[in-house]
Amino acid sequence: MADAQQQVVPEAESPQEPPVAPATPPDYLLEPNAVLLDNCRWRHGQVPDYSKANASFLKGRTTVHAPGSLEEIVSNLVKNWEKEVSYKTHEEDFRTIDSENYQFSVNGGIKRGLTEMLVIGTYSALIGDQALFCSSKISFEESHKTFRRSLAEGYSWEVLEVWSGPPKVAFKWRHWGKMTGPLTCPLHNGLRMVAQPTNEVVSLTGVAFCTLSDKFQIQNLEVYFDQNEPMNSMVKINNSPIGLPAKGKTAGGVDVELKPPGPQASPERKKAINRGDSTASSVAEARKPEPQKPLEKQFSSPDQQEGGTGIWGGIWGWWDS
Repeated sequence: MADAQQQVVPEAESPQEPPVAPATPPDYLLEPNAVLLDNCRWRHGQVPDYSKANASFLKGRTTVHAPGSLEEIVSNLVKNWEKEVSYKTHEEDFRTIDSENYQFSVNGGIKRGLTEMLVIGTYSALIGDQALFCSSKISFEESHKTFRRSLAEGYSWEVLEVWSGPPKVAFKWRHWGKMTGPLTCPLHNGLRMVAQPTNEVVSLTGVAFCTLSDKFQIQNLEVYFDQNEPMNSMVKINNSPIGLPAKGKTAGGVDVELKPPGPQASPERKKAINRGDSTASSVAEARKPEPQKPLEKQFSSPDQQEGGTGIWGGIWGWWDS
């Protein structure tokens, strides 16, 4: 008589516990410069100096968030994230990022992990390959040096609105800085563009969707904005964006200097310059830039503002909803 087949009954799966947020919020949610106190391996061998960027932020911001509000929490998180991806060199030193699950994308494009971000840099990841910027021909170090030199007073960032709380945060942001130095960057044809400073405030806005872990670490960051806007704003002729510069020798390292045309430039000449025609390679003396309009408002520091709800008053309600 054949042995009776033994019936195997699978064990019942135990129900999974929902993620639990930490009892104490990490310091990078409470203070915008928290990670600068980390004892880790910093790029260039030292802690970066954010004094200019912080001063520019206080002077030029358009919103002041109540202490402990969800807006302030999101702002602190992103500011600390930016410091880490810009200046930390080893993945194990990151605190704002869930490095094993981290993904970063712009306008629904390529999803990049932390390893790739540490190679190409945030500027190249954000702007990508555009008509006036070839991210594939510029290194991490060179791209950051380029924008630090052009926006020497600081390239500040602020949260404008927050539409949803963790674990998936949706928010609107603004990025701005005054172009006081030349902008030098590679082009696709092998030339290197040199745009003279406009002494104007370069400003752009966008939205972002950020998925957080139960430890409030970034797992997925999706950014949406006009990727042409940064370069178009910094390279202007007659207050309108120009196209590629005049074509010339394609040998690498050849500088093509971009200047606004003189007051007497004919409409045909201006159109030729915008098209990048070779007949417009010689441009007239730079026109004096228009005077900078004063900022409409000056804001006091956060500790001078009225008190808001406690840190968890803003964040727990969102997490549980």
